[in-house]
This record gives sequence, structure tokens and C-alpha cells, in this order.
Amino acid sequence: MNWGGNIVRTHLSWNWKDGLGVLAIAVLVVAMACGGEEAPTRSATAAPKATSAPVVVPAGPTGQLVVGVVGLPPLIQLQSKDAPGTVGGFGVWWDIFDPILSPKLMPSKVYPPTDEYIPQLAESWVIAPDLTKITFKIRQGVPWHKGYGDVTAEDIVWTYNNSFEEGSTGNAGEQLPSGHKVGWEVQDTYTAVMNVAEGGFDPLWGYLHGGNFLQAFGMVSKKAYDDMGEDKFLTNAVGTGLFEVTYWRGHDEILAEAVPDHWRVKKARLSDAKNRRDA
Repeated sequence: MNWGGNIVRTHLSWNWKDGLGVLAIAVLVVAMACGGEEAPTRSATAAPKATSAPVVVPAGPTGQLVVGVVGLPPLIQLQSKDAPGTVGGFGVWWDIFDPILSPKLMPSKVYPPTDEYIPQLAESWVIAPDLTKITFKIRQGVPWHKGYGDVTAEDIVWTYNNSFEEGSTGNAGEQLPSGHKVGWEVQDTYTAVMNVAEGGFDPLWGYLHGGNFLQAFGMVSKKAYDDMGEDKFLTNAVGTGLFEVTYWRGHDEILAEAVPDHWRVKKARLSDAKNRRDA
């Protein structure tokens, strides 16, 4: 994945407005080439289990933080067309979109443990004894940005099925093992089922569906897609993260506002954020 060598200046305005803001922002520098490295060593397989995501809201300074990052890609919100990985890469890193779960951060070239993942939009999951499906309970009461209602199983199912539909050129679907591309289905409003081909269960399923160090799998809103139509939806971000985008122009600037009373933190610290490409 290469967005070019443009340096981006990121402005994080620490203005206090009713205690709003963000828990934390991590800046990941994307490797511009990835040849000649040894493959990561896989850890022993065990039945994955959910762990509680720690929530820490430290006191912070006021003022402005300027951070340099590599590239500012144009948004391509539809997973089947998102070849650069703008939703799951840049969008998740900057807390605009959320995955259903996330692996633990590990040292370079070391896979995270396959028996421990952090719940995100999925609050829990159960793997069938015969390894032919994984059933996810979707967290209730998580709102989409821009007033598109709450996240439901339909959004999760649609996001994943779209990522590997026939003709897809998206980056996210390419990272999934073939045995996990049988298709997702809605069981009820807050229950989504990932079907797995017989004998096709991958012990690194959580790492591949939740995200690794440089690429996650951000969820998108089916209702927003149906309402906007594909052309408008592609470039108008509707996520569930700590920041709601008000402006995203590739190779130029992103403007976003902190979401009050976000489901991950009761009160965020950062009132607004600006991500701008240097002239």
C-alpha cells in the first residue's frame, strides 16, 4: 500500500469545549516498500476469547499538536473499491471508523496471540465447535456519524460481504482467507454470523478480520450507502469513531469534530482535529 511520499501536517487542537475530545491518537508511519522481509512467526492456536478494552482518559495539555504523517489518500468508502485501504488504514488509525474487534499490539514480525482479541463494535463472539461459523453479538447503542442511526448486524454483514464480492478490487477483502469468504448473514438485529467453509477455518481469523499493525477492517453504514447512492457515499465519510469528518479532500486536508459521549470514552479531550497536507 503506497500513498506516495507527501508529508502531511496534522493539527490537533486541544481546545476544551464541555470536556469534549479524544482518548488518544496514534500515528503510524506506513512503510514505503515491503520486500525481502521474513514472514511473521505464527503463534500456537487456541480458541479466541474476548478481553476488555482498557479505557484511560488522562489529563492533557492545551494548545496545538502538529504531527507529520506519510500521505493523505482520497477517501474511497466502499470496501469493494477501496484498493488503497483508506477506511481500514487511514480511517481507523485516525479514529474515524471502527473495526468489529482488534488484536493486541505486538512487536514487529510477531503475530498477536490467537486466543485474545479486544472487542470493538462486536462485544462478544462464539466459534462453533465444528469451526464452520463464528457468531458475533454487535454492541448496541453505537451511533453512526451524521445521524444514520445505530450500528446493526446488517451493517457488519454488508461491509464484509461487499469486500469480497465478485469483481472487488478492495484491499480489505484481499487480506481475508478464502475459507472465510463463504458469506456473512444476519441472524437478528444485533447478531451477525460469519460462515466458514468446511476445513477452511484460519487460526488467525481475528487478526485478519480485525486488523494488523498497518491495516484494519473498518465498518461502514449500509443505510448511508442506500440514502446517498454509491457516487456520493464513496467520498462522504460516515463512521463510528471518536472523530466525525466534516471535510476530506485527498492530498490536501481532513477536518473532523470530536464526538461527544462516544461509546468508547464518556468524555473525550480533543475538541477538533485538522489533518492538512503541506503545500
